[in-house]
Amino acid sequence: MSFFNLFRRNKNKQESSKNSNATSLPDKPNYSIDIKIENQNNDCLLDNPVLEDGLSYGDILMLDWLNGQKTNKKVPGYFVESFQINPLASKQKYKKMGLLISGSVESRLQTLRIFELKEILKKNNQKISGRKNELINRIKQNINEDYYINDLPKTYGLSSEALSLLKKYELLIWASNNEHILSPKDYIPFIDSKMEEPEIAINLLENHINKLIKQNEPFSAYPLSNTESEIATFYHLLNDTNNYIKHAIYSILIEYLCVTEIKEDYYSEPHDFNTQYIQTHTIDYLQDQEIDEELVNLIVTHFIQRYDSLLTTLFKDNPELGTKAIIDALVLQPNEYHKNRMAILKKLRRNK
Repeated sequence: MSFFNLFRRNKNKQESSKNSNATSLPDKPNYSIDIKIENQNNDCLLDNPVLEDGLSYGDILMLDWLNGQKTNKKVPGYFVESFQINPLASKQKYKKMGLLISGSVESRLQTLRIFELKEILKKNNQKISGRKNELINRIKQNINEDYYINDLPKTYGLSSEALSLLKKYELLIWASNNEHILSPKDYIPFIDSKMEEPEIAINLLENHINKLIKQNEPFSAYPLSNTESEIATFYHLLNDTNNYIKHAIYSILIEYLCVTEIKEDYYSEPHDFNTQYIQTHTIDYLQDQEIDEELVNLIVTHFIQRYDSLLTTLFKDNPELGTKAIIDALVLQPNEYHKNRMAILKKLRRNK
């Protein structure tokens, strides 16, 4: 998930306050990125690791998906493709374990469309106006189940034991819904962690960046840029405006400068950078924060410290090039922005 799509994917999340103090930037997160993992076994290397309760990671996701689903609904293919789960055999296993049970009347009513709910109410001389949940509550409160139960689709439900398992492994379920750079398997050692989910994700992504920086072979700038944008996204979920701004700008700088490609001479020409793409939500957001040149200078200084081994001496000696890149992104039209970027890249390449 790129931070450019942040507002589309998280439109129901609380917006970070525009009045947040954006002039003081911490050099690093307030928590360690080097968490000691004890007793991690080889199961974590499998595509579908088995957890301590005897169920696999895929089983947990399957139970979560089955809850409230119609019994005749086809199981999504990714359970077979990604976890090698046999849907029919797995459902039988869950039933034998007492995890999968028949769905409640309410879950069966939830599968109906609004016009179907209104039909039940109409047949029983009840008011038919209102939203879906209001219609369901009206049916449950005013109509005897015997009048409609046989016409409802059958659904799956989960036992209290199964619900407890989902609660225990809610981090993995969260990770599966936020799977981009990281695999949900990466979160398994953190099942019992007291940190919030985005904090765990930031730790893992920081370690991922450290590995990318330390590797000896040349690589595209994209993995670094994308990882920084992911970190920015998770800081947004934590309502940490300062770190959101910092890592969002890191991502723009990496893309703008193609830092790894310049250092390693991996590409003869810099890859295309769609300036139209960044002139949208993130740029608007950064502009709303009233970011000034002094703040950008500070962020560029942090950027140089973070990516020292990947940057040219010219850039490190002339950090104003990075400041100019961000100021351009905030104020220029796309065609002017692209022209300025190419001029900076040519200068960097001539002085490698």
